[in-house]
Amino acid sequence: VVPISTGTNNAFPLHVEPTVAGAAAGLVATGAVDLDEVARPAKVVTVEILGDPGERGDHGPTCDLALVDAVAVDDPIVGSLELFDPNTMRVGLLTRADPAAIGFSSIGGLLHPVDAETDAGLLVRFVPPHTAERCIRAPTAPGHYATVGIADVRPVALGEVVEVDGPLLLEFDGERTRRLGPGQTARLSVERTGPRVVDVAATLSAAVAAGRFDVAPPPPPTTADPVPVDDDWHAPGCPCCGGAIGRSTGGLPTDDTGAVHTTGSTSTGDTT
Repeated sequence: VVPISTGTNNAFPLHVEPTVAGAAAGLVATGAVDLDEVARPAKVVTVEILGDPGERGDHGPTCDLALVDAVAVDDPIVGSLELFDPNTMRVGLLTRADPAAIGFSSIGGLLHPVDAETDAGLLVRFVPPHTAERCIRAPTAPGHYATVGIADVRPVALGEVVEVDGPLLLEFDGERTRRLGPGQTARLSVERTGPRVVDVAATLSAAVAAGRFDVAPPPPPTTADPVPVDDDWHAPGCPCCGGAIGRSTGGLPTDDTGAVHTTGSTSTGDTT
């Protein structure tokens, strides 16, 4: 994939010029550049939910995943319309922690940056800000900074399991989606088993090295094409003026009336 932020993909974007991204996608899709040379599986948070959901738990699939963050919050509302309350955040497991992002990835990035290429994740444990020994100001949503209380932060190795016990609400990549009942446990771990993400710069460099942008010279211009001119250019036999062409003006041929000419067309004071 070449994930580009277009207003809906804000959790997992590449910040890249779209024309260049499209060229990279085309080079890989057509086989002009070998996918295995320019794409690596992304990290994901894998989620395994154990135990009986009961009346209050989620009866959905027992396995799930997140691309960037899986966070447990003590919040009764399922949905994505409300901003997360720092007083309800409990545990977050991140595949990347970027101080230049927003949301939970930004919170982690302001504590301990972890990029997409590092074979590790980041575990953050939260407490209500008024009880915390350490607080940070972080952009939890576009245009919104909040004070977040931090209890602990540490890197986690790929495959290391973090357990979260219900009752809690799980959010994946900014969406509140799964509820753990009182008897349920979620086992979270960071794995490099996600979609392969195309490295746009590496793809274009490989294409250049393989000569993929070299093309055969185009054929010479036909008589219908405009002819480049200079101040001494004349066009005897021009069909528009019967050969009565004088010296050109401003790089374009004119006749004795001052009308500007190109082959096969005329206009006064303009080129058509």
